[in-house]
Amino acid sequence: MDPALAEVAGRRAGHDLIDEQLAAWCADRSGDDIVATLWGAGVPVAKVMQPHRQTELEQLSFRGFFEHVDHPVNGRARLSTVPMKFSAGPGVFHTQPAPLLGQHNHELLAELGASAEEIADLEADGVIGRAPTMYTAS
Repeated sequence: MDPALAEVAGRRAGHDLIDEQLAAWCADRSGDDIVATLWGAGVPVAKVMQPHRQTELEQLSFRGFFEHVDHPVNGRARLSTVPMKFSAGPGVFHTQPAPLLGQHNHELLAELGASAEEIADLEADGVIGRAPTMYTAS
């Protein structure tokens, strides 16, 4: 082992080399094998839970960690909520889906003082809308 890596400054200076060697060492090992080997050597380590894998944990379902919201385009969606329960506060955090592109343009612009004619002009000019406008590089 390079003696410089025994010090924080040496590890910072050699971080690219360390990343390269760790990537090579991890390449053919499972996450469980990596954790077991490093933990056994006294390295505090754990696998990171990727959000899309949260549904695999029965405890999260049991504790009501997931909420369901009906989306007008994508259908019923299961969403993660906050990881703690409060004695006071909302029991449900996701009460409606995320807005669609441009869904509230008219209401927001009117609230900001734009007239119906100004809003119509913005829409006609492609400044606002409900679908992305595709431009080609000139």
